[in-house]
Amino acid sequence: MTCEINQSDVLKLILQFLKEANLLLSFKTLQEESQISLNILENKDSLASDIKQGRWDQILKITKSFRLPSFKLMALYEQILYELLELSEKDLAFQIFNNHIPNHIKEEFPEKSRFLENLIKKGSFTYKEIGSTKEKQRNSLSELLTEEVISVPSSRLLVLLGQALKYQEMTGELKSNISLNIFTNKIPEIQEKFVELPTKISKKLIFPSNARINALDFSPNGQNLVLGAADGIIEVWNPLEGKIRKDLTYQAEETYMLHETGITALRVSNDNELLASGDKTGIIKVWRLISGKCLRKINTASGIVGFLGFRKESSHLIVGSSENVRVYGLKSGRVLKEFRGGIAGLVSDVLIKEDRACVGGKDGFLRLFDWNSCECIMSFRINEAVEQEITNLLELPNGGNIVVCNRRTMALVSWNGVVLKRFDLEKKDMMCACLSLKAMDETKGYIYAVGVENVLYCVNYNSGAMENSLKFGEKGEMDVIGVRQHPMRNILILWSLNGVILYLTSN
Repeated sequence: MTCEINQSDVLKLILQFLKEANLLLSFKTLQEESQISLNILENKDSLASDIKQGRWDQILKITKSFRLPSFKLMALYEQILYELLELSEKDLAFQIFNNHIPNHIKEEFPEKSRFLENLIKKGSFTYKEIGSTKEKQRNSLSELLTEEVISVPSSRLLVLLGQALKYQEMTGELKSNISLNIFTNKIPEIQEKFVELPTKISKKLIFPSNARINALDFSPNGQNLVLGAADGIIEVWNPLEGKIRKDLTYQAEETYMLHETGITALRVSNDNELLASGDKTGIIKVWRLISGKCLRKINTASGIVGFLGFRKESSHLIVGSSENVRVYGLKSGRVLKEFRGGIAGLVSDVLIKEDRACVGGKDGFLRLFDWNSCECIMSFRINEAVEQEITNLLELPNGGNIVVCNRRTMALVSWNGVVLKRFDLEKKDMMCACLSLKAMDETKGYIYAVGVENVLYCVNYNSGAMENSLKFGEKGEMDVIGVRQHPMRNILILWSLNGVILYLTSN
């Protein structure tokens, strides 16, 4: 059985909201354009009581926004005039008759209008003239008007929206105790304004060796931390608490996103809706993050998946594996583009900018491709003397140049393949690197590079100078394989082959 909602009822909810917010001009305009009347009160018994007590100022105020049948509207004004004339309030009765009763009502009931006009000229009235009593007249009018009114709780629109949010909390689509943008159904993103360099280990998590974390990614809005393990299990965590999200129904029921072999790459889409995961056999799965439902499975038949990325519109998936980079259409699951150009070994990182693709990997070559033709424009090593794999390609903010990181060298390279400068790390061996938050002060952007001796180096990417370092472990204690910066907070996460995850933060 499906619950259906009438469009007219939605408009009535809006009309109630406008009326309660005292937006009377908007209320009147919408009521006229939609031709939908809204005769509602939280308690219609109060209207009946007001009529029986003769509180006519209050009644006129309430019924001003009502749409009433002509004969009932005439009966209301008729009773008000009777009671004014009974009190010899001739001038006030005259003013109401001429200024408040609409002309079309007078024309529709000409005999009553003449009768009332003659009473006003006489200036007095008794109920014997109509063969009734004040009490009977008020009771009759009360029945007429309350028939046109329905009782509706106040703030009905806001209550229904609140109930909808509660349902989303129950189904795991929303987390409790959050501030939500009701229009976009998104949680406002809170981003720290200033970059603070990591100075301490704030959290240390240890996973069993058979379930160590091989891949990790944040959702762009910073609300999810996705972990891909060596046993093929994918978990979604709260990145600030460092705990698995049990508010997601499928995880609360211990039904996880899963591959048959170890996860090697993860990426959350730009709209925070989709998750792509790849494993060491070349299988890719695309998931709905909020529900854990697998939407697409792709067998690349290219060995280990080393890189995953979404195009901006999230309809195309970029996959870097052994000896190629491919672009898949998510609707069809088919290969739309393929970049080869002499790629040898596993692709570790890919950047896309307009009509260019930049690829780096195990063979140590940086390759620039034409996006449209898929032809290799340029291929070179940033350090010809050392054949070291490229671990990371980092694009500076605002579509800037590329920081190319390999085991021995970090260099700034333009999208035209020109080496602009090299960063002095005193010949430290690097395992991996990432960029800091985008700073309001553009001179305070950093590259965080992880050295083999378990030291984090903080290099200003504008000046090229190393401004700080943090030792987070003894030599040989950890074999770090990745580092990620939280997209909104000054939180840095490292993960290693021995199952350790570290949170690095400032004081």
